[in-house]
Amino acid sequence: MQRPFIENCFCLTPKRVDESLNRIGRRIGDNTDFERKDIRYDYEEVNDEYSILATVAGNEPQRVRLETIETWFGERQYFLCEGCNARRHKLFLLPGGHIFRCFKLDTRNSIPRPGMEECLIGPEG
Repeated sequence: MQRPFIENCFCLTPKRVDESLNRIGRRIGDNTDFERKDIRYDYEEVNDEYSILATVAGNEPQRVRLETIETWFGERQYFLCEGCNARRHKLFLLPGGHIFRCFKLDTRNSIPRPGMEECLIGPEG
């Protein structure tokens, strides 16, 4: 398998989801990404745990859990990667894929990170 690079992937951040759902001119019920119309977001709250339901190209929605951390300057939201269960600010969608994970990706000029394989286990691994 050829190693994927960040440059080739769609990047998901909490800010991107907020911008997509709170953009000016958004119609009620239009929960698509502001750039990629094949990606849709919905918020979900169950027992005081917040998640985003991310749907790519009509596939089954993926529940991406959110964790909010108090900092000295306010709060910061993180995703929990379902592949390795790590707290991440960015999750990636591989080209042609439909699952967001951290994938422990690197840029083209960096050295491969150890442990990348553990996050690739699953439907896209």
